[in-house]
Amino acid sequence: MIYVKGAPELLLDFCRDMLCTDPQISDDGRTAGIGPNEIAAIIEKIEKMAAQPLRVLGLAYWEMDTAEWQEMFERDASRTPDRAFEEMMLSG
Repeated sequence: MIYVKGAPELLLDFCRDMLCTDPQISDDGRTAGIGPNEIAAIIEKIEKMAAQPLRVLGLAYWEMDTAEWQEMFERDASRTPDRAFEEMMLSG
């Protein structure tokens, strides 16, 4: 599991799902797809909190098999964990 924290409006660009237990939205009771409407609602909430002023942090995670992570390093011995993570996020 790879965890990331940062500016939520930037992390949203890399997200395709969101945590959601609402059975009307979620197919599996755990996550739901994140589309333009959800992004707009999240950004609206971010702006409301930031106006109070509160510092808003986004949290995201990526589930990755250990073998998949190790493969990234076997292909390129000069790859560092930071570089591998950056490449992974950009290829998202």
